[in-house]
Amino acid sequence: ESTMPPARTALRFPGIAQFLSSAVTQPASSPEQPTAICPNLGINYPANPHLAYRYPPPNAVIVANIANAICSSPMLYTQVLNLMNKMNLPPPFGHHTPVHPILRGSVWPGSSESGESEHESESDGGQAEAPPAKKKKPLTAAETSKRLKREQERIKHAFLLEKKAKLQPEHATASSAPPPPPPPQQQPLPPPLTQTHIQANKLTAQEFATQFPTHQCGAPTSKLYIKNMVKKATALDLLLLFGGYFSSTEEAQQRLQITVLPRGKKATAFVTFPSAELATRALADSQGYRMHNHPLLIVRLSCVSPTH
Repeated sequence: ESTMPPARTALRFPGIAQFLSSAVTQPASSPEQPTAICPNLGINYPANPHLAYRYPPPNAVIVANIANAICSSPMLYTQVLNLMNKMNLPPPFGHHTPVHPILRGSVWPGSSESGESEHESESDGGQAEAPPAKKKKPLTAAETSKRLKREQERIKHAFLLEKKAKLQPEHATASSAPPPPPPPQQQPLPPPLTQTHIQANKLTAQEFATQFPTHQCGAPTSKLYIKNMVKKATALDLLLLFGGYFSSTEEAQQRLQITVLPRGKKATAFVTFPSAELATRALADSQGYRMHNHPLLIVRLSCVSPTH
């Protein structure tokens, strides 16, 4: 005979079945991890919950240090205002509040107002007593005589100095001082080169075309770029070369802008004229001029590439 297994009977308390099923399906929640103090600075452990702080009672120095910290840290100032707001303390804005008894004996704004301090002491019922004033030790007869002698000597010395200054003539004090050094005299600039000298010391058109066959002057502009200069050439050489278009060398120095740039064994220069017409005349007259036995190669700035 085959024995049949006994049939399962349903639980009499359906609530227990629901509780067991929920306990199986829903895992128990893990306990909440304590918050670290400051993970950004590497402080990953939590604060001790049993730690308590014990601060000293307030005094004028502590309050002044707290005020300095609040003034130097805007975030601390905001946090203090938020804490006062949460504690329902009166806002610190507006008129000056009465000085606390702790701050009366210290150097604090408003603590020197005698009327206000007296009013506060009366309103406090005489509880806050002013600190006793220090009694000065009376001077002896010997100390008093020493002070009088020192004061008499000081007055006598000052009187003698004033009398000596009155007897001394004014011209003597003026002559005793050394005369100021004369201002340095600027050497006069030499006259500019004449067109006759320039034309006699420049390449002819045929010689210039032979030495520089691919030369191009560029579009008219007021700024010229000068190449093929020797290293010892200076801005004064260019000033004398182009100064003939003005009434004097001094005027040319004021109206021309000359910049010399050394490049290895040679040099280049930029010369800015008051107008493009004057720059065109200077280019035509001075092209190929032998400066220190080296012919100049002059082009307009429009012909110079930006990279160069």
